[in-house]
Amino acid sequence: LLLDLVEPSLSHLTAPSCSAADLVIEVCDTASTGVPLPGGHSATLFRGELLQLSNGQIVAQYLSQLGLLTVLNREEKTAIVWLKDAATFPWNERAATLKYVFHLWFRGEGIQLVHAGAVGVPEGGVLLIGRGGSGKSTTSLACVQAGMVYAGDDYVMCSTTAPITAYSVTNSAKLDAKSVQLLPSFRPMIHHFEEHPPQKGIAFLHPFLPHVLVSQLRISAIVLPKTSAAPQAS
Repeated sequence: LLLDLVEPSLSHLTAPSCSAADLVIEVCDTASTGVPLPGGHSATLFRGELLQLSNGQIVAQYLSQLGLLTVLNREEKTAIVWLKDAATFPWNERAATLKYVFHLWFRGEGIQLVHAGAVGVPEGGVLLIGRGGSGKSTTSLACVQAGMVYAGDDYVMCSTTAPITAYSVTNSAKLDAKSVQLLPSFRPMIHHFEEHPPQKGIAFLHPFLPHVLVSQLRISAIVLPKTSAAPQAS
């Protein structure tokens, strides 16, 4: 179950085994180990960060709504992602289960986790930004359907210095019922999709469209999609 939480969204980034990893991440849950979440997660919080456990070397974050504890040791280049029960971990979070540890690790490397999509052509692309429901996912997958390459839908990592580059962290995309109606070819890829009650399902593109996935994409522009009642995009 723990492997199922992380492997589908990261399968496109599989690399040959190496002797020295930049970061080793261990994923655990209380249900399978019988060990409760490590103590201290009731300590003072600042945007999820556990101030009483964090210092210059260690950063700890606890998200109570998910029962998810992330602890990063920068010096030892190790991280622990601990949750209550892999079987009950929310489906919408499985699109990017490790995004919290990526955020903590890469912010010290000059790279920022961004709530955005990135699509384009191999020579360069655009960053699709906007709040949830603005049409980022639908636009991203419509671009894929039109023949463009895909670095991400909901989250990507972006360099903070020029040239701005988006780095892929997942091959997943989220679609609601309206998106599926507009893009029916993606329906067979979607997991955990129900039209009633309306909720977003997750599509993992790697098993179906590996040729459209890129690990990085140089960004030339930022696009803000906007939903419309018009029959065609403008």
